[in-house]
Amino acid sequence: MSSEATICSTLGTTLRQRLSGSMVFKHADMSGTIMPDFSVTWGGRTIWLEIKLIDRLLVKSKEAQKEMMRRLDTAGQAYYVVYSRDPHAVFMLRPALIDRLSDTEPISSGWNHVAVSEMVRSLLLVERER
Repeated sequence: MSSEATICSTLGTTLRQRLSGSMVFKHADMSGTIMPDFSVTWGGRTIWLEIKLIDRLLVKSKEAQKEMMRRLDTAGQAYYVVYSRDPHAVFMLRPALIDRLSDTEPISSGWNHVAVSEMVRSLLLVERER
């Protein structure tokens, strides 16, 4: 069974491979902080990613972390990337929607890291075009 650490490691590798020229930083090693797991900067834009592994459609996040994600999203772009065991799928949600996961369509059935990296790419490209 996968752990959140394993998912973060694999996703980080996939992001670096698929987003050539980007800067992908893993912040999860900052034990005890409320920083998101990743920041990805590409083309002058940054997106913040908080990775969650859940068993059912209920995301647990500390209130301080939720507030940090909301603040980062207000200043730029922040997303929860939720890997669900049941159903086996990946979701990406803005912080304002994190409590409404059950109303959200997954970006991929299965744990498709390439789908996540392509979604990140498209979100950063949309921001570049503004």
